This record gives sequence, C-alpha cells and structure tokens, in this order.
Amino acid sequence: MRTHVTSTVVLLIVFCLFRSALGAVDVGFNLETQKMFGHTTFHIEGTQYFPPIGSDVKWESKLEFPLDVFLLGASMTLEGKFKTGELWGINLFASRSINHPSGYMEDSDWIGLPEYKWREKFSFTESDAELKALLVYVEGRFGLMTKPNFSLELLGGYEFQDFSFEIFGACGWQGFEDDMVYFDTLQGINVVDYDVTYRILYGGIAAYFKISPRFCLEAKAAFSPLVSANDHDDHILRNKTGDGNCNGGAVKLGSNLRWIIFKTSSKSNWFLGLGFEFMKIDTDGAQDQSWYGDDPASEEDDTGNRVTGIKEKLTSNQSTIQAQIGYQF
Repeated sequence: MRTHVTSTVVLLIVFCLFRSALGAVDVGFNLETQKMFGHTTFHIEGTQYFPPIGSDVKWESKLEFPLDVFLLGASMTLEGKFKTGELWGINLFASRSINHPSGYMEDSDWIGLPEYKWREKFSFTESDAELKALLVYVEGRFGLMTKPNFSLELLGGYEFQDFSFEIFGACGWQGFEDDMVYFDTLQGINVVDYDVTYRILYGGIAAYFKISPRFCLEAKAAFSPLVSANDHDDHILRNKTGDGNCNGGAVKLGSNLRWIIFKTSSKSNWFLGLGFEFMKIDTDGAQDQSWYGDDPASEEDDTGNRVTGIKEKLTSNQSTIQAQIGYQF
C-alpha cells in the first residue's frame, strides 16, 4: 500500500514542478462499478525421492482462486495541452470489491515419473471463497498525433492489485482409479488463508475516435515486462505457510465508449461510460514453506521445519466490464 501511495505523491510533485509548462487543465471525476471475471492461480512443483521404487517422484499442486466479483471505485483525471501543443493526461483510480466470488477455489494435485512420461491427478477439491480485493493505478499519457476526429497517445502507468482470500470447507476426491475416496467435509471451517499482490509497471498506446459530438471511443493496448508478484499461503489445517516471490510480464487490452449526456458549458459536461478490459499476468519464481505446528499429513513432528526454493508460478486472467458516470470541467 505504501508503494502506490508514494508513487501517487511523486507524480503529483512532478505535476506541480512542470505546471508552468502546461496550458489550461481540465479536471474530471467519475464513479465506476466493475464486474470482474477470471482467476488468480499459484502452481508449485518439485521432486522427492521415493524409496519403494528407487526413483525421484515429481509432484505438482495448483490452487485456482476465483475473481468473479463486483468492485466499486472512483477516479480523478487531469487533462490538457503543453504550451508546445502536445496533449497530456493523468488518471488516478482506486476500487474495492463489494461482494464475494460466485465461484469456488479449486485445489488439484498430481504425481508423476518424468522418465516414464507418466503424470496422474490424485486429488481434487472445491471450496467456498471469500475475497477482499483492492485495485489502484496511476496512468500518464502523452499525445503523439492529433486530428479533428482522431488522436493517438503514448501511455505509461503503475498498477497495484491485492487479492485476499479466506477459504472454507472441502468437497472432492483423493486417490487413484482403483482406490478413490470421495468426501464433503469441513463445511464452514476456515481451511486456507491466501493473499497475492501484483505490482505492474506498464507502457502502451491508446487511440481515440470521435464518433459524433457526443460519442467517443477509446481503444488501448499495453505491455509490461516488469511484474512483481508476492503471495502468502496459510494451510491452516496443516499448520504450514508458503511465501512466494515471482517476476514476469503482463498484457493489458481495453476499450471504452463515452457518451456526453449533458453539457453545462463549452468545457463542462456530465458523461456515461461503458468499457471492457482484459489482462493476463504470467510470472514465475520460488516459494519457501515453513511449519508453525505439527502437520497431521506426515508421520513426524514438522514444527519448525522449513523448505526453500520450491518452483512456483503465479498467474492471473482477468476480464472486467466497467460502467461509469462522471463530470468533467
């Protein structure tokens, strides 16, 4: 949280320092409701020696958390022209989730022998999920080309995402085809707490099309080679935590249709907006696990044990529908 607040303060200081190079500034405020679809996933894997077969066995575990939530947010925009004529803009935005996901958290486990090209799923569970989500971004724009009904802008920004989950119950199966056990237990019991944070520094391009005096269409595409992802996983029933640190990239695509519904002056107006955004995040790194108590899944007392350097991937697919109402002056 401190990082993106600091980024916002720095951006405002820079704005004040360069204020003398700017012409008139238009200010806008809008409220936005969002419906997000998608998931955030962590996947870990490793190898362990298995004495009965005298070989290393590869294991994998994947937890997929739902992001099917509504969010409510607000933004402030500053727009204008440099005295040299180029367009510029700054957008500050923040939103929070206002309900819990409609989907389930899915937990899958595999075991395999890579040398024999054998891999089989031996466990799958679904659990209820509660989510608190926070999205914040700061975006700046610089005009590249301006025509009467078209403009092209360079954009760059920083986005912070935090998803905090509480997971309840477990329904699924374990075992192999000849010896499979089905269960539906622990309903209402908090079994996992999970938090993942994405920090995304991105750049891209945006195009604006003036369809009519009251309608404007925006399309944008951005890419980030600088994504930092951190997660904390607490498997409460196993007295075990996992902390991961990953790096990677992201792709972001979006569009927005704005309709000016009422003009109060030549510059001031009320508007409605409808938009769509898609983002794909892909990172990899390592996770460290530690036991703060005895793990009932093992025969020995695991309290105080620690395993480091477990291969981890943190990924997310996000699709968001946006509806806005705002005022610009």
